[in-house]
Parts: sequence; C-alpha cells; structure tokens
Amino acid sequence: QVTDADKNRTLQYHVGDTFEVVLHEQSGFTPWQNLQPMDRNVLQPMVDTRATAVLGVTLAKFRAAAAGTTDLTATASVACSPGAACPALARLWKVTIVVSS
Repeated sequence: QVTDADKNRTLQYHVGDTFEVVLHEQSGFTPWQNLQPMDRNVLQPMVDTRATAVLGVTLAKFRAAAAGTTDLTATASVACSPGAACPALARLWKVTIVVSS
C-alpha cells in the first residue's frame, strides 16, 4: 500500500504487480484529486468496486503493466469558504514508480 508517507519516494514493482494508494486530506486543503500516472503504458489504473473511501480519503488501485519508469501524482488546492477570496495555492503529491520485468 502506498500512502501519504511515500511522497517523493521511488518505489519498485514488477510487471503484473498491483497496489493501492491511500491519501488523506491535509488540513486546510481539498481532498487529493487527479491521482494518475504520467505514463499509462507503464502503470494502469484499475477499478476496485469493493473499495469505499471515508470522507477525506482518496483511494486508487494500479497495475504495473510494462517495464519502465513513471511518476504517479495527485494535487490538492486550498479549501476556501464559498464566496471568500482564495489564494491560488496547490499541493503536489508524487512518487516515482519503477517497473521491472
């Protein structure tokens, strides 16, 4: 399982491996969104119909599909009250995934 604590790490998998990502909303920010690999040939998103996230938790599942390296990223923006001025700040979560055959 890949979590918030893995931010900026490089993780190793083999072709055919699957893993889940669990990210928790950070105080003052929106939930993590746009959780996706830069190269979908290397890392493919999977649908897990059994996965149910609680409020503030972002879940995703991936399969290592081919040998190569790709970044897996997610973003979150500042959580602002409706109608309030909001700074255009964002957070980036990233891990590098290395898949070998």
